[in-house]
Amino acid sequence: MTLTAEVKFTRDHVMASCKAGPGSRLQLTIGHTRVVSLPVAPDEETASLAMPLDLLYGQATLPHELRLLPADGGAELVLPQDALLEAVDIRSNRQFFARVQSNTARMDDTEAARFCCRRLLRNEREDLSARSAALCVLGYRILELGDSTDSDIAELCEEVEPTLAERDESENGIRWRTSVTMMMSYISMLQHDPLQAEEMLKITLSYRSSASRLLSPNYARAELLMASLKLAQGRKEDALDLLSDVETVFRSGVRGSAVEIAGRGYYQYTEIQASLRVVRMAFLLRQRIERAADRKALLALARDPGYRNLSTIMRVLVEKGHLDATIDAMAAASELQAGQPDAGRFAADAAALQEELASAVLEERTEPAEAALPRLLALMAAADQLREDHVFPWTALADLARARFYLGLLLTSAGREDEAAALLGETSPWAKTLLSQVSFGQEADFVPMNQFISIVMMCYLMAHSQVRPVKSYLEGGSRFTAQLLGLVRQNFGPRTPLHDAVTAFTHRCVSRRKAALAAVAG
Repeated sequence: MTLTAEVKFTRDHVMASCKAGPGSRLQLTIGHTRVVSLPVAPDEETASLAMPLDLLYGQATLPHELRLLPADGGAELVLPQDALLEAVDIRSNRQFFARVQSNTARMDDTEAARFCCRRLLRNEREDLSARSAALCVLGYRILELGDSTDSDIAELCEEVEPTLAERDESENGIRWRTSVTMMMSYISMLQHDPLQAEEMLKITLSYRSSASRLLSPNYARAELLMASLKLAQGRKEDALDLLSDVETVFRSGVRGSAVEIAGRGYYQYTEIQASLRVVRMAFLLRQRIERAADRKALLALARDPGYRNLSTIMRVLVEKGHLDATIDAMAAASELQAGQPDAGRFAADAAALQEELASAVLEERTEPAEAALPRLLALMAAADQLREDHVFPWTALADLARARFYLGLLLTSAGREDEAAALLGETSPWAKTLLSQVSFGQEADFVPMNQFISIVMMCYLMAHSQVRPVKSYLEGGSRFTAQLLGLVRQNFGPRTPLHDAVTAFTHRCVSRRKAALAAVAG
């Protein structure tokens, strides 16, 4: 009978033991590190030792040898090579993929696999694919246990940041990047951190347009999980938009797949099946959301236990309560943010400011401009916060755009043309940010949105064709002046006091510009 040693890994040590007589010792050599056990006690029959893993990370190769040292100083017995110790002696990234990352040759010892991942991450700085694979294996082994206090989480998170900082827009790079961000979405849920989960899902979905040439269930799962976070925030329309898009992702992914190519299709078929499960859940969930009457019902749908069917990892997160804890944390954060700022107060303040400035324009009083500036800046900050919370009160935003327009006129009349041109000109980038991030949730929003755009156009033309004309608009001055006056008539109505006041102001700008041109020509 051949004597063999039993080897296993813990988080911090590699352990070895074997049958041995009293006084015998077990010796383990890995690389240039050697550990010898204590002699076997008279009443025992097993020699055992523990080698710290910290001694192994910096070694390039890890050949091993196990010896049994007899008590009488006789010939040492060389034990057979251990398969697990041979497996962790990884000398190339190709070997890592074959022995650790491979789905078909999965390393059964979880702690040994984690050791291999940590060793690669601590030594590999160039190969993005290998680092990403190690992060994913480490992350998913953490998730399989479902322990939010796992000691490997800190190192995992520390290594994710520099890996994601590497920009590789190739198909392979996108696949690995989204694999890492999707894994980190799950880790964030394990830690009950909804904001970090949302950020990782956003990064995953930023590559969603690549679905035309990539097929990955990560895109569909990311949209479904992002929808659950939106439901926790009470954002019903955003959730419905995401769930509807799951079907688009599926179709475009199938179109971009290579299932018809011999030798490439099988695993893509498995991805199609995995994606189809997500589509089915999104389809059914969307019907239930449309019937949800209030925020309480939306929160219940966000915590739907059906999410456990998405994957083995989601089953762990659901059954151990991590998904519910994440959803509850998002709901609590959303309620806390709901009053910061108050959308009703913002609307009232924007309306009041634009009315005061409109009166000043009618009465040709420039002194209110100084006090209005800090109020306008405060309202702009409030508008930015509302936008970050995905709140778009378009009637109030149109009032704020009017206030900017009126203040630009008053500053110009006070001889502060540079400030006026900057205030009016900066309305466009502000509006661009708002319009590029809006979700179309209510039909009633379209009319004030259109009005908002019209006022922004009026600010734009006043800044660039009248107050501080740019060259191209100066050359076509009469045409752009006519377009501006058309917007004035559209926004204030014909023959109204404000229409007449703004029209008169515009004509004064035209006259001043013509006088300046005549002086240059003279």
